[in-house]
Amino acid sequence: GFTPDGVVLQHVRLRGHGYTPPRAMAYSRELAERLRADAAVESLSITTGYPLGYTRIERLQTPGGGPEDTTDVRRVATDEMFMEVLGLQLRYGRYFRTDEVFSNTLLAGGPVVVSESLARSFFGRDNAVGGRITASRTLGSPAREFVIVGVMRETAVRSVTEVAEPLIYYPITQDDFASLSGTILAKSRGSATRFGEVAASAAVKLDPTLPLDRAWALAEWNDRDLASTQMFARV
Repeated sequence: GFTPDGVVLQHVRLRGHGYTPPRAMAYSRELAERLRADAAVESLSITTGYPLGYTRIERLQTPGGGPEDTTDVRRVATDEMFMEVLGLQLRYGRYFRTDEVFSNTLLAGGPVVVSESLARSFFGRDNAVGGRITASRTLGSPAREFVIVGVMRETAVRSVTEVAEPLIYYPITQDDFASLSGTILAKSRGSATRFGEVAASAAVKLDPTLPLDRAWALAEWNDRDLASTQMFARV
């Protein structure tokens, strides 16, 4: 499970504003550091997703199969503070270290964390720490092998009523999409409105041409997203 109480969500959409992935990541990190300095912020993370909002898919090579034998799972790329902000719990192993999250040398052989359901489905056991997992080749990159350093307790991926869905966690610099269209999650003692005002003030000092979306309480955003999904399903 996870703890949404007091968690605020701020989307940072840099795609289409002339940012390269390295420049975009530098912008997000600087914005995050300025927000961490706010007295109301207890902890803060940069990520591509969050519980009930893991929308991206990773194609993994199925253990024991060939390169074309693959399984699609949900994926998220995060920094080292993600667990703390959301109150997530590890079952085995550890989460990412700061040096792993912001290294530029992790294109292959780097660490990943997997959910319990992914560990069971790929390895037949809950404790998959030390196992290796391969992301399939794409148009932009070759197949890449990663080492599992932790197994996360199950949390809601797309629905609170779903059967546990396999999920893989990557360090955020493994994902160019993360830098161009990421999300800041903050555990804050203040309201989402106040956090949004602080974020807007910090953002305009970094790039006055770049607009920020409004900030949302994570619980409110998920309720809104769930309502939209249910309405679409009825149409």
